[in-house]
Amino acid sequence: MKKVFACMKRFRTESILGPLFKLLEASFELLIPLVVAYIIDHGIGGGDKQTVIRMCLLMALLGVVG
Repeated sequence: MKKVFACMKRFRTESILGPLFKLLEASFELLIPLVVAYIIDHGIGGGDKQTVIRMCLLMALLGVVG
């Protein structure tokens, strides 16, 4: 392990930012089903087209950022 850590010293920021960005992407992927459920319950169920459009844009934003 000492050899691995010695080699990783040069890539300290990448070894920290890599897992953090992966965690962020996984969080966005887990939010998608919640947004879809909100669209179905409040947008389609309530007949609110503005909510459907707004949540679809949010879902697209989560996909692009993720």
